[in-house]
Amino acid sequence: MNKNTKTILLVILLLGIWGVIGFRIYEHTNGNANLECRELTYKYQAPIVPEDKEYKLQLNYKDPFLGAIKRVKTVKKSEPKKKSLYNRRMRWPKVEYKGCIYRKKRQLGMIEYKGKLEFIRNGAVLGDLRVIHVYKDSVCLVYKKEKRVFKINKI
Repeated sequence: MNKNTKTILLVILLLGIWGVIGFRIYEHTNGNANLECRELTYKYQAPIVPEDKEYKLQLNYKDPFLGAIKRVKTVKKSEPKKKSLYNRRMRWPKVEYKGCIYRKKRQLGMIEYKGKLEFIRNGAVLGDLRVIHVYKDSVCLVYKKEKRVFKINKI
């Protein structure tokens, strides 16, 4: 048998199988349309439970995972601490990270600080602003003990 003969036999077999499946679906949906339906006349009645019974749980058994019975201690609630006004976030000067330059295996970053374009590298200090690390797409800065990461502003 060559390739064409095998293909033709497989197509005929496939059409036969799908024909049988299609006929069974057609016979099932259009075969007996006159089915009888009966209404159920049974009404459900919930069982009556006496309301005066109270059940108490005895929960003083040994915990299978911890191994000992734990006693619950009552803890007095203390008044919540008032938040200090000094813990607010401080106002940072305007800083924008513009990008980085590689020069002789050193990485220099460009930031706009107080309206001026400054070139910085790791460990540089500009007034109260200290550079922790310069990355390709961001720079990590510390200003008065508060640390922030600035990313490149893409237009």
